[in-house]
Amino acid sequence: MNAETSEPGLARGGGTAQLTAMEETILGQPEAVSRAISGNLDKLRDASRLVAAARRVRLCGVGASGYAAEIGAQLLRAIGMDARADNSFDLAVYPTSFDPGDLLIVFSHRGDNAHTLQALRRALISGLKTIGITGQGSALRGPEVIIETVPLERSSTHTAAFTSAVAIMATIAARVEPRSTLTAALPGLPDHLREMLASRAMIGAVAAELVQPERRALIVGAGAGHALARAGALALKEASYVPAEANHIEDALHGGLHGLRSGDILIQIAPGGRADARQADLAGVADILGFERVKLGGAADAARWHVPLANVPEVLAPVLAAVPLHWLALECALAVGADPDHFRRDDPRWDRAYAGLEM
Repeated sequence: MNAETSEPGLARGGGTAQLTAMEETILGQPEAVSRAISGNLDKLRDASRLVAAARRVRLCGVGASGYAAEIGAQLLRAIGMDARADNSFDLAVYPTSFDPGDLLIVFSHRGDNAHTLQALRRALISGLKTIGITGQGSALRGPEVIIETVPLERSSTHTAAFTSAVAIMATIAARVEPRSTLTAALPGLPDHLREMLASRAMIGAVAAELVQPERRALIVGAGAGHALARAGALALKEASYVPAEANHIEDALHGGLHGLRSGDILIQIAPGGRADARQADLAGVADILGFERVKLGGAADAARWHVPLANVPEVLAPVLAAVPLHWLALECALAVGADPDHFRRDDPRWDRAYAGLEM
C-alpha cells in the first residue's frame, strides 16, 4: 500500500472498492493535522497566551473529545503546568470548584454536546477565560478563543478530529514553553503520520484474528497512552461493534488480564519512555499466559505484531499510535460487514433507542 496516497476512491488493498468516509478521513490525517496547525496560527498564539497566564487549566470533553482532553492535560503537565481533565458530564453535573485564574478548554468536534456546553456555561458564569477546540463550521459558541481543526467528519467514528485536537494542544504547549522537546518534534508530525498509514497491512492481520468468535481484546497504556487506549477501545466499538476493553497498564496487572483467555489479543501502547519497565513486566506475564500481543512503539521483543513509532516525546506519541488503532477499528468493521460511518443509526432499533435523547 502507498501510505502517502489519500485520494478518494483509492484502491483498498490494490482493488477498486469505494472508500468509506472513515477510511478517507484516516488517509487524510497527515494533511488535516498540518492544515489545522498552519490555518490557526493567530488563534494558537492567542490561546497560548491564555494558557500561559492561567493558574490552573481545566479541560473537558466526551468520548474521543474527552480522551483528547486527557492527553491535552498530560501535554500541559509535561511543560510544568497544573492541568487536569474531566469528562464534561462530571464537570457540568457534579460540584465543581472553579477558582480565579482557572482556564477551561472544551473539546467538542461538532460543538453541540449538551454537557460540554453546560460545563462551558458554568465556566463563563464563574468568570473564567475559555478556549474551544472544535471542528470547522461547528455549532460551538462562547469561548474567548475558538480553534477549528478539521471539517466535520462524515463518519461517526472520529479520527482526524482526535489527532488534530491533540496536535493543537501539543502546539499550544510548545508555544507556552518553547524550550520543550515538543517544539522540535512538531514540524515532523505530518511526515510521521504519513509513515503510520503504512501500518494498515499489519493491522489488517490483527483484525482478522480479533473478529474471530469469542475473541477478546484489551488495550493498555500509561500516562497519555492510557487515554489513547480508551479512545481506541471506543473506536473499535463504534466502528465495528467488536467488544474491546481498555485498562491502565497497572490495572491490567492488578486483575485486568484475568478477563482474557489464551489466544486473546493484548494491545500495548508502549512508546519508549517512563513506562518501559512496566511494559516489559506486562509482556512477560502475557506471553506466559498465551495472549497474542500487539505492540505500538518501543522495542519489538516477542510481540506477534509490532508497529514502530517515530522518536517523538512520549507524551506526543498518542498522535501517531492513534493511526493503527483507527485502522484496527476500520478493518474490523470491514471484516464483519459493519458500517463504520453511521453509529448504528441505520438499525431501526438503535435509531429508536436514541431518538429524542439529548447528547
